[in-house]
Amino acid sequence: NAGTAITVDSLSRDGRFLGGIILPGLETMLHALEVRTAGLRRMPGSHRDFPTTTADAMTTGVVDAAVGAVQRVQERLARRMAGEVRTLLSGGAAASLRPHLADGCECVDQLVLEGLRVVAEGWA
Repeated sequence: NAGTAITVDSLSRDGRFLGGIILPGLETMLHALEVRTAGLRRMPGSHRDFPTTTADAMTTGVVDAAVGAVQRVQERLARRMAGEVRTLLSGGAAASLRPHLADGCECVDQLVLEGLRVVAEGWA
């Protein structure tokens, strides 16, 4: 789930929570660069293979940091589950991350609310 923070949660095939990580969201990372470094000002940037402007370098850096974190969790989960894993992506920054994640990553709007609905139906 990619918003102010990015949470990457791992579930077993039977839906048991295995654990997860939390890292700053894309905007949170950009804000930290702006306020915690001298001279870096946040301006609109794009993800580039080889950025040549500060704005593009900042945008590429935060996207690659988030994608790298997701990929590391995917790799650990695939080893644990001895096979491929299914990745669901949601949140306000999902569209910014999706193009940089491997095929098979599925965007699901309102994933948290969908999960709550499933839990609520189980209680009914």
